[in-house]
Amino acid sequence: MTYRDRECRRVQATSAAHRRRQISRRVLPALLLIGAAIAVSALLGAPSTADTGPARTHAEVPKGALMISFGAGRTPLTRTMTVRPPIGKIAGNPPGAFLARLESDLADTRTGRQFPAQQVTVAASEIVPGVLALTVSANPWSPEQVPAGDFRGSIRVSKDDSHAEVPVVLRVGERGGWSALYAVLILVTGAAAGLLIKWITERLTPQAMIYRRLASLRRAVGWGSDGRNLPVAARLRMEELQDVIARHDYGRAEQLFTDLETGRERLASMASRFVVLDNALSAQAQAVSVQPRPMPRNVLARVDAVIDECHRRLQLAKGAAWPDRADEIARDLDVLRLNFITASQVITSYLDTPNEGTLRTAVDLLQRGEYDSAAQEYDRFLQSGTVETGTTAEPGKSRRPNPMRAPRPEEPGLSPWFRAARPIAGMASVLVVALVGLKLQYLGNPSFQGDLTAWVTLGLWGFVVELSGTSVIEVVSRLGAGHGSGTQPASVTRA
Repeated sequence: MTYRDRECRRVQATSAAHRRRQISRRVLPALLLIGAAIAVSALLGAPSTADTGPARTHAEVPKGALMISFGAGRTPLTRTMTVRPPIGKIAGNPPGAFLARLESDLADTRTGRQFPAQQVTVAASEIVPGVLALTVSANPWSPEQVPAGDFRGSIRVSKDDSHAEVPVVLRVGERGGWSALYAVLILVTGAAAGLLIKWITERLTPQAMIYRRLASLRRAVGWGSDGRNLPVAARLRMEELQDVIARHDYGRAEQLFTDLETGRERLASMASRFVVLDNALSAQAQAVSVQPRPMPRNVLARVDAVIDECHRRLQLAKGAAWPDRADEIARDLDVLRLNFITASQVITSYLDTPNEGTLRTAVDLLQRGEYDSAAQEYDRFLQSGTVETGTTAEPGKSRRPNPMRAPRPEEPGLSPWFRAARPIAGMASVLVVALVGLKLQYLGNPSFQGDLTAWVTLGLWGFVVELSGTSVIEVVSRLGAGHGSGTQPASVTRA
């Protein structure tokens, strides 16, 4: 692959990366808004009480029945009602105690589930002659957790040999199905928000400070978009610096910053020289690619060989020992700039008159890197002022660089699961917090009432636990620090 082909692919890859960044800047805010809308919809769409969920209907309550509705809550409740039991002429009866008790366990006629009678307390007291205050206390949580359902039964009120039946209905709301799904969604949303805030404050904030320092150093030395105009040794140190910052190895990062900032001025001066040479080489390659008339293949092959030789010389200069040979490299770059000027002049004239023998000789010398001899041949061509006569070169099909998608850089041979360890750890942390919250704050919490306050509290619980607790992602982050010291920069304070 010639230099012109590589340059074409590099330009295409740069423009594609720019387009992707532009798209991400537009799409990411929209995704965040959609996620926030879904979270709010899940919160507001949660059932106000679990017993009125979308998949459950209730039978009518008998007239005159005492009803206790627990909803989604499981805390003990007490209700009182006044009744006039038809037990003879109560006012004329001698004073005596009224007895009130359940006939049996309350049962749900549709599912067959039962509410144990031992978890229901019934008491009756005569307020005025003929009127009783009937008090019922029920506990759906202890000693046995009662499932959801409409439990029906009757209370037997008796005195002496007379008795009457008072219907009673205990309604326990559903906590499974859609309600549990709402609980999981709200817990996941809260935990994810807590993880995001924690990541921003504990990871991104100190990392952003170091990245700003790295960006300032790169601007000062002329890094550009990919650092290709820096000496190889300096570029490798820059890439190592970026890697140790990503791994939060701030001790090693400080050492690299010190080494690079010490020779920042000399590095910037050398980078500017490389920029001039790179731009000249790119401009020459572009000029060859956009020739107005088709060129023979052999002519393009000769020109490509000259440009490749110039590129090889430039890469050798970039790969020289830096900063030990900085002064010597600077002198070599000055000579290389003059050689590139000679090569550009020869290529331009050769494309115009490819049959000129002197120019062909100069091109052959340039292919071997003999710039001084090529300059002498080119001077002979200029002094002659004539063009060698001969048959005109038959135009052939121009060999244009075929636009191809730039190959993706190969990553080290790591397992994809290991490369995605941090996102996987973050999702695992959110899932664990959501499941624990589902058990402790929803399914195992008798005081959860299922109203909007309860749902908001559930989401805030997941947020606070993830924000203040030690998550799985912290363990992976510590392991990812590798062999570095992992010390924090002096300007960063950790709580």
